Amino acid sequence: MNKWPQVPNPVWYLVQTKPSRGLLAERNLRRQGFGVFAPRIAAKRRARGGYEEGFRELFPGYLFVSAGASARWRAIDSTLGVQRLVAFGSDGPSRVSNELIELLKRRCDAGDTVQPLPLKVGDAVKIVAGPFSEYVASVESMPSEKRIWVLLDLLGRETRVSLAREDLEPQPA
Repeated sequence: MNKWPQVPNPVWYLVQTKPSRGLLAERNLRRQGFGVFAPRIAAKRRARGGYEEGFRELFPGYLFVSAGASARWRAIDSTLGVQRLVAFGSDGPSRVSNELIELLKRRCDAGDTVQPLPLKVGDAVKIVAGPFSEYVASVESMPSEKRIWVLLDLLGRETRVSLAREDLEPQPA
């Protein structure tokens, strides 16, 4: 089964889902024949005294719906789990650019999980989690797919620190 229905000129809209009802909305929109794109990212969460691997929404509370040029807005708006179609102004639901959707899809795998940007030795990275959050460091080595050694400037000294891949974000050069 094709994930996104082949529509000649797809028109994408942003849908706000009801709290904790994103999966319900996604399933019901697909049942009605709409294309649904809900990008997710891998994430850890605390559970049972440790950490559990899982996924979370890239845009919590929102998903994209492809409805074609002759959109059935009321069908989307009245779908179980949907709060509303996002609209700016009084011209009806606002369209999302196809270029944005294509860029997001290219970064995702078959399960709509956003893949991390590739890193190489010497790249500048921002630490986004943990005690060094918000620090900028440089990649020193990558011994495994999950762990990366970075050089961090702490109190005027370069310190070598091992961090999880998901705790790093590439910085523009």
